[in-house]
Amino acid sequence: MNNICDLYLAHLEKRNIYEEIQEFRKHEGHSENFQTIMDWLKETMTLSKITQQNKVVTDLNIKTATKAIKIEEKTKNLACYIHSWEWYEPRNG
Repeated sequence: MNNICDLYLAHLEKRNIYEEIQEFRKHEGHSENFQTIMDWLKETMTLSKITQQNKVVTDLNIKTATKAIKIEEKTKNLACYIHSWEWYEPRNG
C-alpha cells in the first residue's frame, strides 16, 4: 500500500487491510495525507486491541490539494476495513 488510491481500491474491494496496516512503514515518497491516514488506521487498530469489546469504528476527515475525504473505518479482532469513503468539495475558511 503506497498511496490514497490504494486505500480507495481496498475500500471498493471490501478488502481486509489489517496485515497491510500492521506492516506499513513510512517512506519519503508517501504524501503527508497518506501518512496521516495510515497513522490513524494504526492508532485505531491499537485502540481496538485494548477495548473491552475489541471493536472500534472511527471517522477521519482530511483535505487534499483539490478535494476533501471522509473515511469511516471498522476494526475488530484481526480485521480492518474501510467501511465508507466520501469525496466532497472542501469548504473555504
